[in-house]
Amino acid sequence: MTQKTRLRIMLACTGAIVASAGAPALAQVAPPPPAEAPEAEQTETTPQPQEQQGVTVRAQRRGQPAQRPQPAGDGKPVRKNVAAPRIPFRTMVVRDEETGRVIRLTRPYALSALANNPTIADNKRDVVMPVVFERHLRQEERILQNLDLYLGFEFGMHREMNLGDIEQLQRITRQLKPLTEDGDIATDLEDAGVFSPSQRAMNNMIVQDYQRAVSEEIKLETGREIGPMFLQIVEDALVEPRFAYGLMVIELIKHGPDTVAKAGLQDADGIDDVVALLQQGWPEDNASRGDMVGDVKSALSGLTHDDQEKLLRASREMREDPNVPSMPEVPLSVGGVVGMTDSNTGFKFKRYDSEGNLVHEHDSGGSANDAEQNDEDSDG
Repeated sequence: MTQKTRLRIMLACTGAIVASAGAPALAQVAPPPPAEAPEAEQTETTPQPQEQQGVTVRAQRRGQPAQRPQPAGDGKPVRKNVAAPRIPFRTMVVRDEETGRVIRLTRPYALSALANNPTIADNKRDVVMPVVFERHLRQEERILQNLDLYLGFEFGMHREMNLGDIEQLQRITRQLKPLTEDGDIATDLEDAGVFSPSQRAMNNMIVQDYQRAVSEEIKLETGREIGPMFLQIVEDALVEPRFAYGLMVIELIKHGPDTVAKAGLQDADGIDDVVALLQQGWPEDNASRGDMVGDVKSALSGLTHDDQEKLLRASREMREDPNVPSMPEVPLSVGGVVGMTDSNTGFKFKRYDSEGNLVHEHDSGGSANDAEQNDEDSDG
């Protein structure tokens, strides 16, 4: 096999991972393509009550509703390729003060970007969070149904592969597919009628800004070798599954040894080590929590995959509300956005703080007027 053919197959594997993990991951291997101009004027408003895969999204819409993506022949929505609004945003790129390296995010990138997206606000929490919860529950189910595959990645099998072995690359690509949700939370929010195309594009741009910084750092450290870039794309695709699995383990620790009885695993091989750790409870100090999670993950590896799945499912059943996963609060941008309009001539909105005071008025068609001086970042 020639080097050119090998590279072509590697890039095809990369493309497959990107497709399954969400479009923003493309920033790892190439700059984002120039976006087309928005096609039609839309008024960003709040959606009417509607059912989304068992989740009721409650809100009231003012003005004309934004058009939802229409499904293609395969049933998947076809989204307009719109440009992100040309407004400032707070970057997710944070560097270590000593090394200068980018501090890696452990939450799903698009989820983290919600806190930095200047086109949404905390007062949209009641329509955003049901969609976040629904996606998280689907991700949990993907992991539980493919636990053997996930645990292979959890313990680093992809980091041990021979990057020169095309068959290994193709196998890793195939194994990632059932573990990753299509798109990201921004596309889910658009599909649910909560986000406009421009809000989704803004979220993607914030994600791409972070991924581009990581990509450039890897290129500088490795001399632009394709292998480390491929590994980084795999790591990007695993962020959301890891986040969901880690939260399930934390939830198991908080539910304690009663979970073992609920799962009917009192006599299972290897369960004693798990029970001993669960009896200790969730540590009060943050410094000990990471160690506890790591210890429980190691103890769980002494169980069969079937028994691990039973234990994690039993823990999920102990939730107060089965439709609300155990996850930390998702911060959204502070302050409201009123009168937001997408059009061919620009992107306009007025921003208010949490007390209802006008702090910024923006018109990407040619003007931006601050209601208060020094509102440069427009990041709420």
